Amino acid sequence: MGRVRGSAGRTGGAYETGYVYVLSNPSFMGNPLKIGFTERPYVESRLRELSTAVPEDFVVEFQARASNVKAVERAVHERLADARVRPGREYFDVTVEEAVKAVRAELLRMSGIGHWGGFADFVRVEAGDILALSARAGDVFLVQAHHRPDDPRPDLLDLWEVHATGDMLELEGTATPAPSFAAGDEEALTDPRRYFDPKEERPNGILNGHEGLFPADRLVWLSARSDGGCDFAMFEMRSHCRVLSRTWDVQLVDGTWPKILNYYTWDRLPPAMERAGRIAMRVGRPDIPSPRPIPDYPRGGFS
Repeated sequence: MGRVRGSAGRTGGAYETGYVYVLSNPSFMGNPLKIGFTERPYVESRLRELSTAVPEDFVVEFQARASNVKAVERAVHERLADARVRPGREYFDVTVEEAVKAVRAELLRMSGIGHWGGFADFVRVEAGDILALSARAGDVFLVQAHHRPDDPRPDLLDLWEVHATGDMLELEGTATPAPSFAAGDEEALTDPRRYFDPKEERPNGILNGHEGLFPADRLVWLSARSDGGCDFAMFEMRSHCRVLSRTWDVQLVDGTWPKILNYYTWDRLPPAMERAGRIAMRVGRPDIPSPRPIPDYPRGGFS
């Protein structure tokens, strides 16, 4: 389970991370789908409990990691209320495609950028925390480092871009440094959770980013709105952090190579995103030191 603390002045609390799942069972007349959640590391633990009282085992049709997992499940149930088989039960008379569409829509709404705050506060990520961020195509992440002790301004180390709506960024607070694709670490080419299940029968989303952040780094999330504005969220690393980016809709560069998280296509951001990025670069430095080596190159900024 993941926990997230708010910044000073924020009520904070814990955002529980788990899995929302869609299950079928061939022994049920009409094959209604069960849509629920679990906070366990594997859905299989829940499957074993459910399957003891039915002739045939449940089948996992879909599962997705989610922060605020209870609220996501509740929102999916509300969205599909007209298709509910019986009040108070988690069974719905919908197709798998309809169920998956509902889950993905609520992930964007309940675990998307609007869930994580704004300029007034930010989310602190500590060792043991797990966050699942559901993003939209065109969203941008700024990677800030505060590793110059005599300079209050951060370095802009990298720019990440989301290439398909529904892509997921998983932030995992760790006690030790995480591998980084951008730094050339070979370990970053390996997916630590390629499969959803311990038997390695159900593949996870395709890994298209694997990066490591340091304590005192900040990750700034910018997302353009249809009204010309910009939504904003900021995450401050209080420990090392592994960042995994996953996609279920691989986008290609000129029909050949898959676009990865570090593949940045914006020539120039929309004005509201540019303004938000400049404001983010002026936020005061964290109150913890950075273990990153002091660089010998000029400071990188945002423009």
